[in-house]
Amino acid sequence: MKRNNLSPELLAPAGDYACFEAALSAGADAVYMGGGGFNARAYAGGFTDDEIKKAFSLSRLYGKKIYITLNTIVFDKEMKEALSLADRLISYGADTFIVQDIGLAKCLKKAYPDIILHASTQMTCVNSDGVKKLSELGFSRAVIAREVPKKDLAEIASKTDTELEYFVHGALCVSVSGQCLFSSVVGKRSGNRGECAQPCRMCYTVQGAKNDFPLSLKDNFLGGYINELSDMGISSLKIEGRMKSPEYVYGVVSSYRKAIDEKRNMSDREKTDLSALFSRSGFTDRYFSHNSQGSHFSMIGVRTDKDKEKTAKAESEIKKIKKTLPKTEADISCTLSKEMTCLSMTANGNTVYVSDKGCDGAVNRPTTEDEIRSQLEKLGDTPFKAGNVEINKEGDLLIPKSLLNGLRREAAERLTEQFSSFTPIKKLEEEETSEKHSPSLDRSAAIRFLFGLPDPSLESLNAVCDVISKNKSKEFEIFLPLFADDRVFTSMMSTGAKTIGAQMPPIFFDSEKTAVISRLEALYGLGIRHILCENIGDTEALRGLEEKGKKMILHAGARFNTANSHTCKALSCFGFESVTLSREINEKGAKYTGLGSDVRRGAVLYGYAPLMLLQRCLYRDMKGCAADTPWNKCTRSLTLKDRTKAEFFTLPAFGHRNILFNSVATLRPDALKSGFDFATFTITRESTKEIKDILYSLFKGKELQGYTGR
Repeated sequence: MKRNNLSPELLAPAGDYACFEAALSAGADAVYMGGGGFNARAYAGGFTDDEIKKAFSLSRLYGKKIYITLNTIVFDKEMKEALSLADRLISYGADTFIVQDIGLAKCLKKAYPDIILHASTQMTCVNSDGVKKLSELGFSRAVIAREVPKKDLAEIASKTDTELEYFVHGALCVSVSGQCLFSSVVGKRSGNRGECAQPCRMCYTVQGAKNDFPLSLKDNFLGGYINELSDMGISSLKIEGRMKSPEYVYGVVSSYRKAIDEKRNMSDREKTDLSALFSRSGFTDRYFSHNSQGSHFSMIGVRTDKDKEKTAKAESEIKKIKKTLPKTEADISCTLSKEMTCLSMTANGNTVYVSDKGCDGAVNRPTTEDEIRSQLEKLGDTPFKAGNVEINKEGDLLIPKSLLNGLRREAAERLTEQFSSFTPIKKLEEEETSEKHSPSLDRSAAIRFLFGLPDPSLESLNAVCDVISKNKSKEFEIFLPLFADDRVFTSMMSTGAKTIGAQMPPIFFDSEKTAVISRLEALYGLGIRHILCENIGDTEALRGLEEKGKKMILHAGARFNTANSHTCKALSCFGFESVTLSREINEKGAKYTGLGSDVRRGAVLYGYAPLMLLQRCLYRDMKGCAADTPWNKCTRSLTLKDRTKAEFFTLPAFGHRNILFNSVATLRPDALKSGFDFATFTITRESTKEIKDILYSLFKGKELQGYTGR
């Protein structure tokens, strides 16, 4: 819904203090920046403590906002450090944090009830159900994933009063926000930890395809939709770029500032100018405007030498521009008499008073009000510009300029100092930050089978049935893809597995929700009661079923990226019966994560790691296929070969999306005996023999070679 008639906030990036000043000079309403750690741009220049303090002082002075990014996942052993960092930043003046980790958000909100939390785009908020759940968690704003198209973004906005933030400019990830493990699994540099090595920008060959950079997207440009986004009620238009230069920040922010102030969309000329400042062979708006139409190749772009030459020229021109920080309007009131001269100065709700001796009576020519006003308005190098000037003069007076200048300078100095003082938000209590339990290492975990294909092959199903029938002493759980054939569900219900459930799609937009709900209701009719959720918004969709008397038992999948005990406890409070821990926790850390919570804990045992969730079907774009092929019946796979000859493969996912899988399967034998309640075994392209050989070797404690530990 449209929240007000005001223009949307213009939110700028700042990787260091020079970029912060560039953002303010260009007219940003707010700036987002890291505060020293646990932010998704670990390699940005960063701020010293003194620079952070100065930035907050200036933001108060100019009526701007600063949002601190604490938007990485946090391990149990790090929670105390993360909260200590938040404490320090709050003591400098911070009150708003962008957060990805549910556990960290829970701790911050408990310690600081008045804290303002924004849900990072890394939380993969893609529908109105997700926004509603985030609001219940204490978030006042949701940063909507960049992949959400126009019609679905409008639908979200129409259903919530929660502030919505949306990226309008800058780099695009080919993976859905928050769903990329490529850099982490393959390069040991986690994007969810702020260390992304950008493997998507590398060359990958696909046999029979012309483009060798299928994962590298052009930069996003939505300057042509400013009015449309404003009319939707989007609260904040966000510019990406904490790794970019001050010239980039100044150039992009100033262009958007001008268009927003003039309540118009950007022109083609402005788009061309911004593409020169930085782009990868131009811009794209396809996620927003034509999400399900056209070729993926129109989005592909790489950074060429020509692009770099254009950037160097554009930045050199911006460096010539004299940049000045914005002036804050100050109202001045001056009372003059023979007994005393008093002056007050007010800006952004702050007022100071100064006084001095009285003035002599005028013998010849009295000082006029225009002359007094002229002296009082000379605020020069101060952070202020004169607003309303009120003069109260008793009789004809001869007023020395030195008197007026002295009062004005003293008032401006005191007012500037006043903006440096503030009252930090109140902390209620110390938060417990770690669990002190030892796991029971001799407990054998149940095997939870998952499937990579939307409709599992008969071969893989037969292998699962055979394993279950020959291992009666072990517990097994089966979660089939939501849209698998009804006959698959009914046949698996006779296997003797402890649990038969359905796995939700990785994501779905509001426009796709009807199909998901209809399928859930159909499965309920078949007797399915267990649902493996992959997104925080899934709980709202299932709540709607519960209100109809169709209650499901909820399980949190690995896409929740659960990395600490506080998140486990929070998910338990949301009604989850089990939680699969993040693939990014090492085996030692995983043993202790979640202990002390009421949820059953599980870890990855085996499977090809899903590296990326792709919003488009690469096979259809690169190889071509019938447009009317049902996505859930498709088995086509595309192979991407990198420079080391490693071969990554894709499989179809809900809504004609793709999942890109690792070239080597993960194997973590400790998941069977590390105090876990279950261990996940994901089947993608394994043969019946491979499935049986791996499982039986694990059951016998044999060492297996040729797998990765991530």
